[in-house]
Amino acid sequence: MVEIALDGNWVVLRLAGDIDMASATAIGECLKDLQDAGYHSMRVDLARVAFMDSQGVNMLVAASKRADRAGGTIVAVNPNRQVRKLIGMTGLDRLLRVGGGAKNDNPAA
Repeated sequence: MVEIALDGNWVVLRLAGDIDMASATAIGECLKDLQDAGYHSMRVDLARVAFMDSQGVNMLVAASKRADRAGGTIVAVNPNRQVRKLIGMTGLDRLLRVGGGAKNDNPAA
């Protein structure tokens, strides 16, 4: 599930459930549609994500690269222990910012 909200110049995406082969493509298309519409700075709230696999990592990598090319940024916030470990093991934390709380990770706030 994806909930979308605006917070100033930022789009906040609140994801829930598993981000895996069954869901990552649809979530990635949602991110791409938002970026194509001109929203390049996003906070992806992972607080309600129970599990993420390599498909979720690939989806975030693609979104982050598109954001970088457009002068924006992707910030992943509130990952659980499994998701944070996956982000660290894959090096995704070198590509996008990872933080603990949505408001604290908005440089514009």
